[in-house]
Amino acid sequence: MKTKIKALSLKGIRGIRENFSMNLNGNSILIYGDNGTGKSSLTDAMEWLYYDQIQHLSNEEIGRHKGKDALRNIAFSIAEDRAVSRHRYFIHL
Repeated sequence: MKTKIKALSLKGIRGIRENFSMNLNGNSILIYGDNGTGKSSLTDAMEWLYYDQIQHLSNEEIGRHKGKDALRNIAFSIAEDRAVSRHRYFIHL
């Protein structure tokens, strides 16, 4: 089954601390930017949504930003009437 992601919304994943949204309407997507602007955080968010982990990070590293706990929230719109989302609050003890 082929899945096309139509939109992306996330917060609290690695370097993306505030709400971030992106419409993905085209056939191809190019993501570019300076170092530290969140490019890898986008791909990490997709990996976490689909596989419940980010292979190169421990679970403790996923939900923290500069040593502080964060709400992890990812939502993908995959069709006009279907969406996939994952919400977690991670507290480091």
